[in-house]
Amino acid sequence: MALRFNADEILEMAGRLETKGARFYRQAARIHLAARDLLTEIARQEDLHYQTFMEMRRQLTPSEKGAAADLTGEAELYLSAMVDG
Repeated sequence: MALRFNADEILEMAGRLETKGARFYRQAARIHLAARDLLTEIARQEDLHYQTFMEMRRQLTPSEKGAAADLTGEAELYLSAMVDG
């Protein structure tokens, strides 16, 4: 089965990945003291990427948000599995 995601879903996925990345780098910064500054900076950049993706979502037109509808409700499950898995 071929699933198609619309722009809103893709940007949501990107934002979730950035959030997970920022969390990872902050945890790593607590463990690896020698690289704390670098890891903290990378986490900050991930936060900025998240903000960029969310701003892009806010700017989507209704037609961009609605394309590639998922009538079975499976897209959200696949989206969550790809991002969270």
